Amino acid sequence: MSAIFGRFYFDERPVSQSTLLTMQEAMAYWGPDGNGTWCAGQVGMGHLRRDNTPESQWEFLPLVCPSSGDVITASARLDNRDELLKVLSIPRPDWTNLPDSHIILNAYQKWGEACVDRLLGDWVFAIWNARERKLFIARDHHGNTGLYYYTDSRGLSFASSLKGLLALPEVPQRFIPLTIAQLLVAWPMQGESTCYDGILRLPPAHAMTVTPQGIEVKRYWYLEHTPDLHLSTDDDYVEAFLEIFTEAVRCRLRCSAPVGVTLSGGLDSSSVAALAARDLAKRSQRLTAFSSVPTADTEGLIVERMADETPLINATAQFVGNIDLNYVCARDVRPQAGIEQGLFILDQPVHAA
Repeated sequence: MSAIFGRFYFDERPVSQSTLLTMQEAMAYWGPDGNGTWCAGQVGMGHLRRDNTPESQWEFLPLVCPSSGDVITASARLDNRDELLKVLSIPRPDWTNLPDSHIILNAYQKWGEACVDRLLGDWVFAIWNARERKLFIARDHHGNTGLYYYTDSRGLSFASSLKGLLALPEVPQRFIPLTIAQLLVAWPMQGESTCYDGILRLPPAHAMTVTPQGIEVKRYWYLEHTPDLHLSTDDDYVEAFLEIFTEAVRCRLRCSAPVGVTLSGGLDSSSVAALAARDLAKRSQRLTAFSSVPTADTEGLIVERMADETPLINATAQFVGNIDLNYVCARDVRPQAGIEQGLFILDQPVHAA
């Protein structure tokens, strides 16, 4: 995924280009395929691009809408892209190369802040509403993206990586020992807290509106509010589930590079791999699978569990077809290396480190 960052001043002092460049430099590894910044008056935003869909190569953000003056920066993959293109009446000739961020901006201009109810996928975005002079930031339903922010009396800074905030001189680097301890002992992180005093995260399914008067954070979706589905027979439920499951896999195969999957001997990854391999076969493409295997013979070492899932993985690949297996042995990998890499990327401990 790509990365976003920005700054908003409550007192309307101008955002400097140097502030944006400081954040951009700290997060540079997120954007191997391009970057951009924009600032005007009290607001400034930036983008670091990592191509992950065929359309993202045409994405040059932040984007200014010529008619409204609205500006967007985003890291997004929309899974209901085709549906949105139709509902928004975007001309079909524009579909091929239109980046997902452009679709989000169109959705915002049609539905306002309620657009988040219609966007499915992995996304985080910030939109500057030029007419109403407010900044709107939102994060996807399940939190597969990241958004952190810091506020003081002067304004708000935000970034999809903690590095963007920690690079700013006004942001303190004070740890919260309790939060770090909770992460280390596998206590799931809840709400807005991070390991840094004063730095908060925007939780999944939340959005925030920023104006000179302050910040409003609100939750826009609850799993409990999903409507009940009543069908006539068990077979109808199976058919409905398979339809949704198949589409959920299909829409995630939209990629700018060959598609890969992590495959174990369990039912979940095997089911995803089966549907993906079947869909890719229609395009004369193959699915590459990566599976972990033990470094030594595990027979007799594990009771009532399977330490070596190779037999089931082989059975899945043979039954499904169109899967190229790659067995990965961690003989030369240290657990500490994974922890260090996680700390570098996240700037705080990973869950259950």
